Amino acid sequence: MKKLLFGLVICFAFFLPTQVFANSDSATNLEQTTLNWTYIDGEWYYLDIKTGDKKTGWVYDQNQWYFLNKNGVMKTGWVYDQEKWYFLDNSGAMKTGWFYYYNEWYFLEHSGAMKTGWVYYMDQWYFLNQDGAMSKGWLKDRNQWYFLTSDGSMKTGWIYSYNNWYYLQNNGAMKTGWLYYNGSWYFLSTSGEMATGWYDVNSIWYYSYASGALATNTTIGGYYVNYNGEWVQRTSDPYYVNGILLINKQHGLPSTYAPGENPEARAAFEQMKSAAKGNGLTLNAFSTYRSYSYQGSLYNRYVSSYGQVAADTFSAKPGYSEHQSGLGFDIGGSNSALWAEDGFAYTAEAKWLANNSHQYGFILRYPEGKQNITGYKFEPWHFRYVGNNLSVSIYNSGLTLEEYLGEY
Repeated sequence: MKKLLFGLVICFAFFLPTQVFANSDSATNLEQTTLNWTYIDGEWYYLDIKTGDKKTGWVYDQNQWYFLNKNGVMKTGWVYDQEKWYFLDNSGAMKTGWFYYYNEWYFLEHSGAMKTGWVYYMDQWYFLNQDGAMSKGWLKDRNQWYFLTSDGSMKTGWIYSYNNWYYLQNNGAMKTGWLYYNGSWYFLSTSGEMATGWYDVNSIWYYSYASGALATNTTIGGYYVNYNGEWVQRTSDPYYVNGILLINKQHGLPSTYAPGENPEARAAFEQMKSAAKGNGLTLNAFSTYRSYSYQGSLYNRYVSSYGQVAADTFSAKPGYSEHQSGLGFDIGGSNSALWAEDGFAYTAEAKWLANNSHQYGFILRYPEGKQNITGYKFEPWHFRYVGNNLSVSIYNSGLTLEEYLGEY
């Protein structure tokens, strides 16, 4: 009878069909030469053929790992062993890599252990929650926010979520504060939303277009934002920066401000005129001080002739002209037909002024290529008196007055 039972066991034993996965470092006890699978009372066991003892724990067989509980029964599904979770498929074979279970994705390492936290797979980052399920959507990890797409992969760059734009850095972390992207500045709030319209940052107002790009050196609804995007409050009283009177499209003078031509500026011009004469050149200051009312009539005339958009590129509104300060000098040469004309730039007098006026306290106020900063097109005839020390410093810097004073 014993021989018959033993024969039946031998006939019943066979190897389970398996799938190929990576070997595990965590499982032990490789005993497949004297052990075989046996099916008893609806359960699979791994028995020692010589002794008949049931195997427990991990068993490596036919390039697959299996787990047998304390009673020797082969496990399927989730198994918790040595503080780690493993998953065994219906054949009992230990799973590795990605697998889908009850509407959730899980990732099992080469050892078979269920992964939690970040995992890098096929050039993509994924995040697995504490229960092992792959995360999707917004995720907060170590005080940083991340976004995982519908397939679980970590997103970088711009993302539109809940009617707002967000930016995720190369490491996936959500960006806040200022962001420089493709030649434009963007501002992202503390909660990550891209700012549009007017907004306040450290008591400074900025404006961003609907695209999120920061507006710079332009007027938005009558309000001017400078080169840094900061709103500059328009003034109509003398505005000084480091003791220097700044007059431009944002900082003007009241109608009552009427000092006349500045005597010091006139004296400096006469010295410069004499120096130019010694070089065979004739200089004429054909327009210096202008009153508020005169500037108003001049501006209105230009608007009537050229339209306001064009007039604003070369003529100041009343109260916003350097001429009203008595420090602005329009200088021409011997040919009066070229006074206040673009063609003056090619004359010997204009070239001499460009290279020497700073030695007499003057600066070329509206240089070429700086209209986006000064607000006016290139005017080779318009000079501003600032005094010898400052004029030399500004000339050597290659900056406009706004740039030099940090007001642009």
